[in-house]
Amino acid sequence: MATVAYHAPYPLNLNATSASGIRPVKMKQAFEHLGCQIIDLTGNAKTRSRALKKLRQELAQGLKIDFCYSESATIPNMGTEPKHYHLHPFLDREILKTLH
Repeated sequence: MATVAYHAPYPLNLNATSASGIRPVKMKQAFEHLGCQIIDLTGNAKTRSRALKKLRQELAQGLKIDFCYSESATIPNMGTEPKHYHLHPFLDREILKTLH
């Protein structure tokens, strides 16, 4: 079973009606359908920060990631928080750096 780190700098919307919202959900579902173990690095900054902390702990314990899938936002990643506040400007960089 492959382990996939799945990253998006925003929460996934299961009820999305545009392609930019549908594609991330369908891609995650496709990985799950293939039987991949998903490491979910999606959501708001607080959720992604917690997921990054957990990921780092699991990597230190020997977790191996087969590949990463990352979606970008239609705006700069650091602006994906409500009201576009830049409270965690380097979070996504740290996630991708850790995965590298």
